[in-house]
Amino acid sequence: MVNKYQKRISGPMLDRMDIHLEAPRVDYEKLSSDRLGESSADIRACVELARARQRVRFAEAVNAVSNSDMRVAEVRQPQV
Repeated sequence: MVNKYQKRISGPMLDRMDIHLEAPRVDYEKLSSDRLGESSADIRACVELARARQRVRFAEAVNAVSNSDMRVAEVRQPQV
């Protein structure tokens, strides 16, 4: 089936595909079943903790509330 599909792709288009990877088929049951993972509440707690750390980290910063707001000099400063 894959070979049939690849034969329909034009040469120039196929040349632009750098990665060719075979992946095994995943059963629908595995995708749709109740997965054991972190609950939304657990993830929310992690996010809130990270934001609290950032508030402490940037308490003295004038315009920074996240890493993306930092200047290069601030990135290089060691954090406590």
